[in-house]
Amino acid sequence: MKQFVFSLESVLGLREWEEQVSRLEFNEISSEVTLLEERIRNMENESAGVCEKWNAVHVEVFNRNDRLALMGSVDALRLLKIETKASLKTANLKREEALAKVTQAVRNKKVVENLKERRLEAYKVESILREGLEIEDIYNARRKRRGVS
Repeated sequence: MKQFVFSLESVLGLREWEEQVSRLEFNEISSEVTLLEERIRNMENESAGVCEKWNAVHVEVFNRNDRLALMGSVDALRLLKIETKASLKTANLKREEALAKVTQAVRNKKVVENLKERRLEAYKVESILREGLEIEDIYNARRKRRGVS
């Protein structure tokens, strides 16, 4: 009896590979998003820390140059935070696109897997029918031999 052969096995392998690649891209983008979120939290803490540092170092005198330096540091951190938030927004959009790709890749793989399952079930049914016919032929052949002899 012939073995079950799924002619689209290479397509299934390709779909699995596409799913793995899309999951890998999604994971990379998700880690980038997490990194940017962490960076934003650190900047918020750092901006608060800058004022506290200046306060601790310059307790007795706070002149115009100190104020300008402090404002420059705070402004630089604020601008960096704005840039990072823009990068985070872009990364979130990329993550949504990557998630859509993962979802589509999973669907595509599932379609081929379902087709394989249906063909396997059809093969099993056909195999059972063939076996039944063979058994019936053997039974009829033995019965005829008994009747002839």
